Amino acid sequence: MMSTLRSLLLILACAAILPAQVAVVHVQVVSAPLNEDRLRDILLGRITTWEDGSAIILVLLNEPAATATVQRITGRDLPQLIRGWKRLVYAGNGAMPRVLDSVAGVLDEISRRPGALTVLVAEPVDARVKVLKLTPP
Repeated sequence: MMSTLRSLLLILACAAILPAQVAVVHVQVVSAPLNEDRLRDILLGRITTWEDGSAIILVLLNEPAATATVQRITGRDLPQLIRGWKRLVYAGNGAMPRVLDSVAGVLDEISRRPGALTVLVAEPVDARVKVLKLTPP
């Protein structure tokens, strides 16, 4: 019993520190390799364009695992992140992220908006979008 508990705690600890997310983008996005630092800067609004100059359109999934991943990357929960974006938009420095409640809705939005990006916990099987695996920082 005790060894099972230790094993479970070890697995949970490893899961908490290992990146288990992928960035999903519109199929036309041409991006240099994306690492977690660059992804954090995109999520926080510090980077708002792709390498070709096109706008990055954030689409966020309002679902516990996805919001926990965003919080781990940015250090901010979803309401804090949205408040930060409201300040950026008010200052004229960005466009509000779309926040949707289903993976299907997020993938539909990504497929319809050139430049769109989201962060998911698992790699989707959907030919309408492109998955960018994160490289080490």
